Amino acid sequence: MPLLIFSKRLQFHPGCLQGRADLFYKGQSLGAVAVYADGIRLDGNVRTVVGGHFALGYHADHAGNGFVLILNHSTGGSAGHKAAIRAVAAVGKHLIGNRQADGLGRLDHLTAGKRQQHLAAADLGAGDTAPQGSAEQLAGATLLRHPSAGSLYLNFYYDLGTVTPEELQYLNLLTDVLDELDTPAHTAQQLNTLRSTWLGDSRAQLDLWTGRQEGSPCHAKLTWNMSLLERNLDKAIALGSEYLYKTCLTGPKAEEAFARVLSQQKLNMEQQFIRQGNQYAAVRAAAHYSVEYALSERCSGVTGYHFLCGLLERADWAAMGKKLEAVREKVLNHAALTVSLHGSEEALAKLRALLPGSAFAAQGRTAAKPYTEVLIAPVNEAFIIDGGVNYDILTWPMERQADRRVLARIMSYEYLWHNIREVGGAYGTGMLTLSLIHISEPTRPEPI
Repeated sequence: MPLLIFSKRLQFHPGCLQGRADLFYKGQSLGAVAVYADGIRLDGNVRTVVGGHFALGYHADHAGNGFVLILNHSTGGSAGHKAAIRAVAAVGKHLIGNRQADGLGRLDHLTAGKRQQHLAAADLGAGDTAPQGSAEQLAGATLLRHPSAGSLYLNFYYDLGTVTPEELQYLNLLTDVLDELDTPAHTAQQLNTLRSTWLGDSRAQLDLWTGRQEGSPCHAKLTWNMSLLERNLDKAIALGSEYLYKTCLTGPKAEEAFARVLSQQKLNMEQQFIRQGNQYAAVRAAAHYSVEYALSERCSGVTGYHFLCGLLERADWAAMGKKLEAVREKVLNHAALTVSLHGSEEALAKLRALLPGSAFAAQGRTAAKPYTEVLIAPVNEAFIIDGGVNYDILTWPMERQADRRVLARIMSYEYLWHNIREVGGAYGTGMLTLSLIHISEPTRPEPI
């Protein structure tokens, strides 16, 4: 829950050009507590410039859950200072009451002529116990509700346990091109404008992680994430339904967008191979031992790059559109769906009324299960990139243990630093818990 303390000197209120009303509403969308106090200014990591609202906007753009922004108080009178202290205490108690005491670690100190002591969690009391969440079945989906006041976060998770490796590659491309495609009701630009107007944030993406359950299963989800004001929940459901379910994946405009986006993706990956080749090599090496890394490599690694090149060479955009339609139908209408709401009881009641009549509603969804694919046996391989830097990666499997992280840190800054960087002349080296990474010197163009 961010706290923004606004100064009257900045005239930071709706309708004021100097204060920029959009930043005020952005603060509201983040669940910010607006406190007006004379003499409060930005200090610390972000300096105040002429028109301090620019710094406020920067913080509003980058504030997230659990982040508390305190604008340091330095030149104001005692009344303003006391108001700021009261605001900090109130938000601190709120954080503790909602089990977010870790957010207090980012509280800046307040100064009034002389530096004051840092505010500690112990100074704010125990707070109230946070209410428990709830789970229920609604419109063919599992609906989870996490109590929260102010801003609302609504996330849709489509399970990908039944999707094939090739379908996942197309689904990953779908998340890249959706912003460029029209719907029957709006052009892509119009729909993006509506999303920016009514939603604080909205995006579709693939989320992958290795679970802590027995066997370390890989969980893969297509996620649709939105942040918004509670009063705009109906807009969020309507815009999300249109964006995911109604986007036109066939026709001349869609085919033109496919060619444009894939060409941009290919160029971007080629540039990243030169700048971040060690990361691509590490993921590819780890893909022989981990389903999560195998899937990541298939969608956005070297294998994903070859997949892009194949599509661009064939340039059969009509066939690609049909493939995207098929995988969208399979996932959105048949895969297990979990809806996660961070909001109030009123928001939950409203969502219960909206969801059954929306495109998200579907019966007969398949049960969720881990994603699996056959791993390829480890091999030694090399790839030539158009750059003068070599990246050498050595990888072996190991169990997840805390002491391995300590070993990796010692190896990185002791043996490897001295022998590979200082003696060997490479510009970087390091050991991770999943891989041993040697980065070769940049003057040797031949592959290692």
